[in-house]
Amino acid sequence: MLLKFEMKKLIRKRSVGLLSLATLIVTTVLTLLPLLSAQYYTQDAMSTGLQAVKQEKKITLENAALLTDTNVEEVIRQVQSLYRNAAHTSSQGGSEYLEGSAYWQNIAPKEGMLNLIAKAYAPISQTVDYSWLNTLDLSAEPLFYQKIDDQRRQLVSQPGRHLSAAQQEFWLKKAAGIQIPFEYSWFKGWSWISSSMELMIICILLICLILIPVFSQEYSSGMDSLILGSKFGKNRLVRAKIAAAYLTGTALFLVNVLVMAIISLGCYGMEGWNLPIQTANPFIPYPITFWQADLISLGLCLCVLWGMIGLSLFFSAAFKSSYQAAVLAILIGLVPVFLMPSSTAGFLNKILYLMPYQALIPDFAKYLTYQLGPFILDGASVKALLYLLVTMISVPAAAAKFRRHIPA
Repeated sequence: MLLKFEMKKLIRKRSVGLLSLATLIVTTVLTLLPLLSAQYYTQDAMSTGLQAVKQEKKITLENAALLTDTNVEEVIRQVQSLYRNAAHTSSQGGSEYLEGSAYWQNIAPKEGMLNLIAKAYAPISQTVDYSWLNTLDLSAEPLFYQKIDDQRRQLVSQPGRHLSAAQQEFWLKKAAGIQIPFEYSWFKGWSWISSSMELMIICILLICLILIPVFSQEYSSGMDSLILGSKFGKNRLVRAKIAAAYLTGTALFLVNVLVMAIISLGCYGMEGWNLPIQTANPFIPYPITFWQADLISLGLCLCVLWGMIGLSLFFSAAFKSSYQAAVLAILIGLVPVFLMPSSTAGFLNKILYLMPYQALIPDFAKYLTYQLGPFILDGASVKALLYLLVTMISVPAAAAKFRRHIPA
């Protein structure tokens, strides 16, 4: 009964309704922006918006392919054969590119796949496109998946990453579970969900603003003396307030994620859910598919949300003014947005990766590593554990702070 009462008390506030609507509007706009600004070129015309997405999707699905070692080698040889006709090429920025029908008929329809193959063969951290394939001597290069494995070993052993031998082995062992060969096809609907989770920081902060008054409003209204003096005020009612805050915040967040997923999958399509995320980047070490990556991203976001709700409740109980509590919660959430880590190494950088905004990003491709004694964990696991710990500490602290409050 107390939980039901607190839920109604929270939901019926006009400010809660307005801020909830604001979260949905922000989520909708941020999800639609890249869709509405999308462009896709063919030899005859340029498509924009949803038409561009549909055109790109159609052509990508028509050129989907299983990337076996044999198929990759054949694709590279086909590209190199096109370059042998000088009439098909032009020079730009020190690189040779195909043009005319040679490009539009042979390269453009599968350029994403060609760029993926080129990335696997290019020097680590160098940005390349399909033109790099013309520089390869296949007789001197290992097969596609062996090359990816060799490149990954070079990547984890880079001095700038400061990975110990045990940490390098941790990542190589994780990558050993990746299923090959990859299938290249359409996956943008699913990849957009996990890659855009960082945008949910605005939604999380608005949810925190909704929940800030849970305790502080009792101080300003003078109800604190009545609540703390009642039979169940210091235990059951406090627990009901906290439960109502978490149920409301979590439900609102999941509604926003659902809106984002419906827009993304509705516009981009459902295809690609079972493709390995290596289809987007061959050096990602996690042996998971796109739908699994989305679930991990969602779980990580929920952990950050719960930690931020816990901190908001503590600030609400600690400050008599909702304004003070709200300012502090916003500062914790927004200030780290402007403090970008420069690498995955170094104490300060690793701290920055744990701040709310960066914590929403799963960083599947960054080999972000934390080690405590013999225990080695990836960045996503540490982020989740940290915010679960913040929740476990801040919630009891908020309850204790409110119970010990002395009414004026």
